[in-house]
Amino acid sequence: MASTVSLIIAGAGRSSRFAGPLGKTYLPIGPKPVFLWSLDCFKDFSQITQRLLVVAPEDLSMVRSKWGRDLHDRGVQLVAGGPRRFESVRNALHLVDPSVDLVAVHDAARPAVSPAVIAEVFDRAVASGAAIVARQVNETLKKADSDSRAAHVPDRSSYWLAQTPQVFRRDLLIQAYAAWPAEKAEPTDDAQVVEALGQSAALVAAGPENIKVTTPEDLTLARSILLGR
Repeated sequence: MASTVSLIIAGAGRSSRFAGPLGKTYLPIGPKPVFLWSLDCFKDFSQITQRLLVVAPEDLSMVRSKWGRDLHDRGVQLVAGGPRRFESVRNALHLVDPSVDLVAVHDAARPAVSPAVIAEVFDRAVASGAAIVARQVNETLKKADSDSRAAHVPDRSSYWLAQTPQVFRRDLLIQAYAAWPAEKAEPTDDAQVVEALGQSAALVAAGPENIKVTTPEDLTLARSILLGR
């Protein structure tokens, strides 16, 4: 029997590098906003039985007003996020269907991940319990001293840049989030939360198109990728 998946699209972050009233994930790329492109990367995966979109609480009414029909047609449930990404994902985990096998977390600002990469990270998560998309470092790394001078050159072959989607056994991810100490610094991704329980994640090589829209230049590149397909 194929594993079932609950998909969480994390889109509650604020967009400090973009001017204007709308956050970066609400900006248009052709006929739809960035976050709908991110959701639609997963549209052909029948094992996804639940779709949760996390947005900032102050954006809920705006998102319902502008894109409520689009979300309804895609079977998407809106979730109010928290002040930090950790709280936002935890809020969504409270609503995850307890019957699913896996939970996939993906950034709303990554609108171009390929179906092939998604399929592989799903397969690796089924096999190992935890898998994340990442990009192997292919440039020379420099470790700086306190004066911002190059002091050391690490072996880059051991380093990867974590991306999303990140996929985990449902029970593992929920247990990891519940166990994360409140006084501990905020984790930078979901894999870090799971790693705190001693579970490492399998690494799946990302394609070059899996960019994160962080700056206006990224948005321009995302448009060229998505509208050029």
